[in-house]
Amino acid sequence: FFGVVIDQPTETQLVIAAVFDNDFTAGSQLRLHSIEDAATVGRAMVDEVTETTDPSYVDIAADLHNVVKAATTHSIRSLVYDKVYIVDLTHALAVSVPLYSLVESGNRRCAGTVIRNNDLHDGRVRGIAVRSHDALIEGNTLSHTGMGAITVVPDRYFLENTFARRITIRNNTITDCNLNVMNDHYVFSPHIGTITIGADFGPSFSPYALHEDITISGNTITRPPAMGIFASNVSHLTISNNTIHQPMFKLDALSGNGPRFDVDGGIWIYTPRNAISIMASEDAMVESNTVTSPPGSMTQTVGLGPYVETDSIYILP
Repeated sequence: FFGVVIDQPTETQLVIAAVFDNDFTAGSQLRLHSIEDAATVGRAMVDEVTETTDPSYVDIAADLHNVVKAATTHSIRSLVYDKVYIVDLTHALAVSVPLYSLVESGNRRCAGTVIRNNDLHDGRVRGIAVRSHDALIEGNTLSHTGMGAITVVPDRYFLENTFARRITIRNNTITDCNLNVMNDHYVFSPHIGTITIGADFGPSFSPYALHEDITISGNTITRPPAMGIFASNVSHLTISNNTIHQPMFKLDALSGNGPRFDVDGGIWIYTPRNAISIMASEDAMVESNTVTSPPGSMTQTVGLGPYVETDSIYILP
């Protein structure tokens, strides 16, 4: 989980509240993100961690949901044990860390995860929600999920860590997944793609490329209600040799323009009408994907949204 910074007594010390226990120890590397939009606001290495029962800190942790909402207008979950840690760093931070910054640590990322040859079906939420580095998701069959079939999406509200590195999603067969995403009552969805890479920092999307080295290849996606693949917040992205049958198949059944998909005060205000969409990303290669039976209202196979480095996005047949 993300920790939450509730004080910075010195340039070499942070006070961090944790959802359960702390996710870091001496020698851990921390990356600090703005609670507003996930911008990286600092990096640090841990020298020592000490739990504190100082009431001035524990009381903040015990009411963290309300404290954060009053200070930032954003909501986050309540903590479980109200644990707070004094974290001494090996070096001084270059800048003052904003209060309530989120703390990303690498200790509990399940690095090296392999999810292979499973049959996952008839679930109300996501099929596979990846929170890892160096993960391989291949050869799975997924069908009839309420939310995305495969998602790599940290979540600000639930404080679910982490931004991912070196993820491969390949040769999966996905049918009739993400069924709840395209209805008139689901007015905001960071999980807009049946395969989604992104960052849930709603109601606005983060403009920063925070995931690294993501490959989505050889997957067959049938009847995605919206787009088959939505990739956001990625540096070094490959989308290749995927087949998407009947993308946006629920789009024409919606009243009006469909759910709002607000980005940056009105860009992409309604659901993008593409089989594959890329946003807030850089250094991407999109090639050899096949799209069959799109609706007449689908505007293009591959669409680029805001915050993309267009000169580093390569789209080939």
